[in-house]
Amino acid sequence: MSEYADAIDDLLSAHVAGSLALPLDVLARSYLELSPDARTFTHGLEAASGHLLDDLPPVTVSARDAMLENVFAVPRDDAPPAPALRPDGPVPGALRRFVGRDLDQIEWIEMMPGILSHEIGTYDGIAARIVRLAPGLVIPAHDHEGIETALILDGGLTDEQRQYLRGDLSIAGAGIVHRQQVDFDGECLCFAVTVGTLKFIDEI
Repeated sequence: MSEYADAIDDLLSAHVAGSLALPLDVLARSYLELSPDARTFTHGLEAASGHLLDDLPPVTVSARDAMLENVFAVPRDDAPPAPALRPDGPVPGALRRFVGRDLDQIEWIEMMPGILSHEIGTYDGIAARIVRLAPGLVIPAHDHEGIETALILDGGLTDEQRQYLRGDLSIAGAGIVHRQQVDFDGECLCFAVTVGTLKFIDEI
């Protein structure tokens, strides 16, 4: 199995285990919406986890009645429901709920010529953003301080290893140098989650 496949399996395994930070968990859930193969793999992990739980001896819960009473005593949330998001467009439901707005309602800033970004936020040092890349744009060769993960939502992107299309994940960590180019037939829309900064080798 390749390092690329291992990295995706590790991401999905951590998602099933519930150990991912919020931006990475949204990334994993968005990826699962777009990838049937990933859903099959994850269902297998969940089934295996269920069998392991079946083999564990039962545990007695102390003060069960008091715990249930506390749960049902929580006040009802009377806040109005959030406005419904439209189901159309390239953005998966998990990501749209995370952003809280539809794609045509968000603000974009120009990071550099050919790159528009909507900064969702930074969570415990993990940055989440939606990025629009112009057709044919070349992202110069760069290394990574941490992990750079991008889910392709629309269009295509190619590096030295493969072409990434809608529903594909690009994952690169420290020591992995790559140069990326957007396909010429249209812009590329990505959900990018990064830990640390990019270290450019070529001039921008």
